[in-house]
Amino acid sequence: MLESTLQRKIQDYLKKKLPGSYVWKNHGNQYSVIGLPDLMCVYKGKIVCIEVKVSGNVPTKLQEVAIRKLTDAGAICCIAYSIEDVEKMLKKNKLLGGNEYEN
Repeated sequence: MLESTLQRKIQDYLKKKLPGSYVWKNHGNQYSVIGLPDLMCVYKGKIVCIEVKVSGNVPTKLQEVAIRKLTDAGAICCIAYSIEDVEKMLKKNKLLGGNEYEN
């Protein structure tokens, strides 16, 4: 599967499972911040940052630094190789399933 295909699937998943969320894809260009995660989502006052990778690929050093800085600032971040990775991260952070945020 192409990384862009997985990104779209994760975007659709977030929009479905987190109603009322605001989800967007960061498009890298000469004016953007280098290393930002591929997908960002704001939901109930929390920001979720997802670096999407396909099997065999790993984050760059700049992506790792950006994820660390975002996490230190209070963002919920993950590197996702599948929708299941995103689901685990959402559940771990009580944004999905078995709690007041259950969808």
